[in-house]
Amino acid sequence: APSEFRRKIQQPCTKLSSESSKALKELASAIKNMTHPSSCDLHLQNSKAAAEELKIALEASPP
Repeated sequence: APSEFRRKIQQPCTKLSSESSKALKELASAIKNMTHPSSCDLHLQNSKAAAEELKIALEASPP
């Protein structure tokens, strides 16, 4: 059961981490260069979608 649980949450966790990282890098670059972050909103939307996928996976797993 633990390996099945890990399998269910691995992809959403990886996507959440990756998209959050991309958004933070984009924001850091925008602050450094004093420009508007171009693709930050897309990464934030993807991160929110991954968080929702993770929430669903966690709710579907037995206690």
